[in-house]
Amino acid sequence: MRKRWIAMLLVLVFCLPYVSLAETTLYVHNPNAADRLNLRKNPDQNSLSYGKYYNGVEVTVVNTQGEDWVEVKIGSGNGEAEGWMMTRYLSAQKPDSAMQQYVTLAAVRGYSKPERSAQTMKIEAGRRFLLMGVAEQTLDTWWHIRVFTDTSEGPYHAFVRQSDLIQVVKALSPEHGVSVYVSNPDKTDRLHLRAQASVNSRSLGKYYNGCEGKMIGFSEDGEWLKVKLYGRVGWMKSRFLCIEGQRNNTWYGIPTITTTSEWTLVYPGPDKNKSNGNTGLERGTVLEVLGLIGSDLLHVRKADGTLCYIKASDTDYVDPKSK
Repeated sequence: MRKRWIAMLLVLVFCLPYVSLAETTLYVHNPNAADRLNLRKNPDQNSLSYGKYYNGVEVTVVNTQGEDWVEVKIGSGNGEAEGWMMTRYLSAQKPDSAMQQYVTLAAVRGYSKPERSAQTMKIEAGRRFLLMGVAEQTLDTWWHIRVFTDTSEGPYHAFVRQSDLIQVVKALSPEHGVSVYVSNPDKTDRLHLRAQASVNSRSLGKYYNGCEGKMIGFSEDGEWLKVKLYGRVGWMKSRFLCIEGQRNNTWYGIPTITTTSEWTLVYPGPDKNKSNGNTGLERGTVLEVLGLIGSDLLHVRKADGTLCYIKASDTDYVDPKSK
């Protein structure tokens, strides 16, 4: 059914002269998400493979060969690849991505083609990238990657040698991450930890410059990072975070406060309705404020490193944005 549907789509494109083939976007969609799809030199299963690509990789159709094959481009600019893929493993609907997410811990050399003699580019430390496909050659194994930046230029594509990456990249997963630091240009401001990767999503709290967490993933557009932050998991805008390996120009802004009540009740979590009534802090206890949740709950760190939550009204805390 999928093969017939895609074939009909491609026929429709040919029948409408004002629609460019270059505007037709499909996605690699193998029934087995752990498998990959060959990009071949010619529309033939025995033809040379330029690389194997993961589910979710976006391809642009440029030509067809009957119902079984389409010629596609993958990537853009200097990091573009072109070849043939089997139609039955492509879909007009984007499947769940099987592309692994990585971060560069140090600068690495990128290439415009999977060739040592190709034009090179510098991929800086702290860059997030998706592994789209792998090309295994006699001398080298090449990764075709999509690199994200926080500039107006947006993401770009490149080829990198796997041997160059071994010591300078780290794969992201819910269990393993890379250190990130809140780095807002306005040192008195805070950064929202959101429930989802959207500015319209519920805020889980606003955290100060210098707060440290672990990046465990990023959104498909690269604009949001999924982070573990002092026992909480949420999403933060990437442009306000410094990633391990990058230079941080707005390093520290965590304020210190003192408790003013005779007995400040301590909350083990961000829900004030689930407090531990037997735990509290004496007047004059000095704490670091990591973040503000709502209008009156502080996420704080004690001198011994213990984390907890207290009411701002029980301290001398002043919200800098209320001045």
